[in-house]
Amino acid sequence: MYLLWQLKNQTKVTKKIQRRQFVRIETAIDIAIHPLDNSFTAFTTVTNDISGGGISVILPDHITWDADKEVDIWLAFAEHTGKMRYLNVKAKTVLVKKEKSTVKIGSFQFTTIKKHDQQHIIRYCFEKQRERRKKEMSV
Repeated sequence: MYLLWQLKNQTKVTKKIQRRQFVRIETAIDIAIHPLDNSFTAFTTVTNDISGGGISVILPDHITWDADKEVDIWLAFAEHTGKMRYLNVKAKTVLVKKEKSTVKIGSFQFTTIKKHDQQHIIRYCFEKQRERRKKEMSV
């Protein structure tokens, strides 16, 4: 899947192509992030969005993030049956930015993920999209 933006500069038009392999949805999932190098204390937070290839999360201000920092992430999914499913993945920091000048958002790319766990995330994304479309149609 390719997304294309045209960015207008003062004198020229710049094109930016963003490649995505997986559908990304905005959703809040409880997660725990553990450092692989003991550079910070493990903490819990929520996702900003998720896809089969990675996540973005709300980060605490007191932790300094470097590009390519490797972390261990535990995700807690509530299934439609009410049962909880826990997935463990390894990921690396891709980008850290401030949103609305107060919230720090970190984007992480999965580096090690079991195929069936990735399939679960992809299925979760499609189910959430379907739920949102049903709500939109019923309004």
